[in-house]
Amino acid sequence: RMAWYHAAIRGIPLALNTLGIEIMEDIMLKDYNDDRIPEKMKKMKLFAAKCIGLAAHQGHPEALGAADMLLEAEGRRLAECEESKVTQIIRECLQCSENLEG
Repeated sequence: RMAWYHAAIRGIPLALNTLGIEIMEDIMLKDYNDDRIPEKMKKMKLFAAKCIGLAAHQGHPEALGAADMLLEAEGRRLAECEESKVTQIIRECLQCSENLEG
């Protein structure tokens, strides 16, 4: 994972997307929903959202699917609650990438 991180901080879209996906998988597959560590989970989600969003903004072909996955997971978690910061970041990044394409 360190190699992905070092490549991601250099702005490489594949690394950004892969690192974001790995972090989201960690959150979804492990028990990070424990009430004792909500701040850590929130920070991990925000970092993953930013990574995936930046990859999507740079036109990485798999990033849009990863962003959809992230939005779906966050949407299920929130159900009827207000939109989270993670969701806002992903929506903004996707909007930017759509503007570049159109």
